[in-house]
Amino acid sequence: MYTFLYKFRHYLLSAIILTGLFSTMYVLVQQQGRMLANDTPTLLATQVAKQLDAGLGLASVNMGATDLANNPVPFVIVYDKQGKAVGGSGYLDKKLAVAPKSMLQHAKTNRNNIVTWQPKAGVRIASVTVAAKDYYVLGGQSLKSTEDHATQLLKLTALGYTVSLVLLVGYICLSQMARTRK
Repeated sequence: MYTFLYKFRHYLLSAIILTGLFSTMYVLVQQQGRMLANDTPTLLATQVAKQLDAGLGLASVNMGATDLANNPVPFVIVYDKQGKAVGGSGYLDKKLAVAPKSMLQHAKTNRNNIVTWQPKAGVRIASVTVAAKDYYVLGGQSLKSTEDHATQLLKLTALGYTVSLVLLVGYICLSQMARTRK
């Protein structure tokens, strides 16, 4: 066994490097997609917080109704300082969605509280909570599309990795056949 490993050490090292490269490539691109999912919620929450702080009131927040379980449209929800939903467009089971108080209160100490929120089984939200003077503002968007893209990326990465390993094994076989003929 040791002789086999020694003889093929360069090829094994190549396979390990390929594994590391494809793994790193997948993780980097997947994480970039996940971070980009926070952009729209951040913009929404920040804009609504500025409107509320400017005294425009909750009427300035009316953005329709987004069903969090079935709609990928970005939404915003405004909570009072006690954590009660008082306005916005993010609905779950025909009521404004209720975020955990700890998630809202964490926005007090951080400029933006960015978390993946799962308000109900099968519903994952990229959410950003911002503290306004008298409110907490949560901007969010479904992660379904982002997660679907990550799954497709994983399949493509696995295909590229497999093709690369097959090419490496083919090269090993051809080089061994050439050495045998000499």
